[in-house]
Amino acid sequence: MKNLIFDLEEVIFPEFYVNKDTQGNEYVFIKTSEKIDNKIIAFQKDKTALEAFENHIHLWDKIKKKDQNKYKLLGFKIAQNLKKKLETEFPNKKFIVFLQLDFNESSIIRFHQIWDGEPLYFDANEFSGIYEF
Repeated sequence: MKNLIFDLEEVIFPEFYVNKDTQGNEYVFIKTSEKIDNKIIAFQKDKTALEAFENHIHLWDKIKKKDQNKYKLLGFKIAQNLKKKLETEFPNKKFIVFLQLDFNESSIIRFHQIWDGEPLYFDANEFSGIYEF
């Protein structure tokens, strides 16, 4: 877990920004070193996919079997914290957070708003290792 807190700072202590498209839809993005350009937003038709793709963060790679339960608990806490922070900062919006635990490859956390008329990015029931918050 060397430097794990610093590696995960963006998602443990998340900050967000908002961008709008030409139709006035308000997108919420997590602040990272890269900011989403309005030109990218203008050409998107799938609001869910845009937010889910841009709001994904790789947590950790290849976790040893003996450490997997600790990392699973940590992932759950990070996901719950992220969801709480989103709900606090954007009380008029609904969000879903997905935690994708793959201890043999890379574990990922992502979120998006729940948009009217669009399906969720994942159906967690169809995939093992994906949890909804």
